[in-house]
Amino acid sequence: AELVIGTDGDGDRLVFGDARGIINAGFISIPILRKLLADRPASGMNRPESHKIIYDPKVNPLALVEWAKLDIKPVLFGNGHSQIKEHMRRIGALAAVEESGHYYHSLTGEGMTFFAENSLLTVLTLARALRENRELLKEMWALQDRVFTTGEINYQMPDDNARDAALQAVLQYFEDDHAALVSETEEGIDLMGTVASKGVDLEAGELDSAWYSGYVRAATNEKSVLRFYLSTGISNLGLQTEQRIREIFEHYHGNAID
Repeated sequence: AELVIGTDGDGDRLVFGDARGIINAGFISIPILRKLLADRPASGMNRPESHKIIYDPKVNPLALVEWAKLDIKPVLFGNGHSQIKEHMRRIGALAAVEESGHYYHSLTGEGMTFFAENSLLTVLTLARALRENRELLKEMWALQDRVFTTGEINYQMPDDNARDAALQAVLQYFEDDHAALVSETEEGIDLMGTVASKGVDLEAGELDSAWYSGYVRAATNEKSVLRFYLSTGISNLGLQTEQRIREIFEHYHGNAID
């Protein structure tokens, strides 16, 4: 198959790939965003300097650097379907992408603009891009092969006190490594977690050779659970960091869960 498409039960979450496996949402969104921008009518003097696209804390920086090449301004925002769509309306975003496979669009018709997940539009946009460029997935795999990701790591802590202590220890670990810690958006909206990154300059569109970006948070709907996710350009660095975070969680008597 040239393209494999997967959905969840209610069809609002999508994954894309081929015989090699699943491609990260940050990368597979690149051809989707290209088509959305190409199909967007020119607005003359009212055209923004760059199109705003919202991303969640787990989208990796290499994908965001590629977005920027499309005249896109990546805008960091937390998770939550309704919250993302409301923020799209607030800032006039063209689209939004969550690494978990949720894609959001700004749709205009009959004089009204609304913001919604539209899986059919997402699928057809990618399929059209692939029809026009049969090498498309190879290009996305070439990018993905440059990034190591841990996947989401989840630990059940004995209680909320242990959870909070472990969370602080993780943040201290990154602070000691001189990572930049971000817990809110540019507008001061809580990310419900903390992004820890090093060697990442999205304003300049540059990544150091040893860049990484992690996201750690307490679960909102599960008692005393911590979640962690990391992406980096160096697999050994990613494995070492993952091992250290697991050691911290286990030091506070956490147990790994699915």
